[in-house]
Order: sequence, then structure tokens, then C-alpha cells
Amino acid sequence: MIDFLEEMHGVHGRPLWPRDGLTLHTANPAGRDRMGQALFNLDRSLGISVTGSRNSNNQPRFRFEVSEVG
Repeated sequence: MIDFLEEMHGVHGRPLWPRDGLTLHTANPAGRDRMGQALFNLDRSLGISVTGSRNSNNQPRFRFEVSEVG
């Protein structure tokens, strides 16, 4: 899913990042860490401001702020 959102933004110029943010629901700690790092890397590759936190279930939660270009 992250790859799809990144491609839509970077290649097609269509930022589709969820307005309410994104929560990672996985029991795979290594996969969760890779997805989280990929989201933070968007900061550099696409100019998106990414902030991370944890929800009440201690799941990683990310919010995105996309700069309008124009």
C-alpha cells in the first residue's frame, strides 16, 4: 500500500495520503519497522512532512502533510 501511495504521488502527481493518517496493523515487528522507515523516507523523496506516534493500542500511527505545489 505504501508503495502504491508513493507511486501515485511521485510518478503521477496525485497525493492520495489519508487525511486522517495511517495506522500500521501488523504482528510482524520487522515488517512494521520497514514500513515505518519507508514512511519517514517519504520526507526526503517527496517533500512530505511525516509525523509518527502511537495509538491507544500502541500501534504506530503516521500523519502526513503534503505541500501544495503551484
